[in-house]
Amino acid sequence: KLVRVTLRNAKADDVFAILLGFRTDSLKDLAVLDLAGGDLTDEGLMQFKGLTSLRHLDLRGTNVGKLAAELPGWFEQLEFLGLPKGAVGMFARLAMPRRVKLEIGDA
Repeated sequence: KLVRVTLRNAKADDVFAILLGFRTDSLKDLAVLDLAGGDLTDEGLMQFKGLTSLRHLDLRGTNVGKLAAELPGWFEQLEFLGLPKGAVGMFARLAMPRRVKLEIGDA
């Protein structure tokens, strides 16, 4: 079973996200998804909703925007969330569940 996917830099884009999204049924055990530094946007991010066992999601340095604030609601087991600068505002940061360690910045 696959529990970790790491793909950094430009290869981690919306097309990759769509391909991963088609495989969510076979990725039920995926716990770590590291796409830091990629060209991923909110459009690609939507493809990950079915990856319910994610515990670690690193999107630092990507082009993900305001949709990132909703991620802890999608992934109830999420413990780490890395986001790019500007993806979430102060109020969204304060609303993050205590279980989620939030890191903001570049990859």
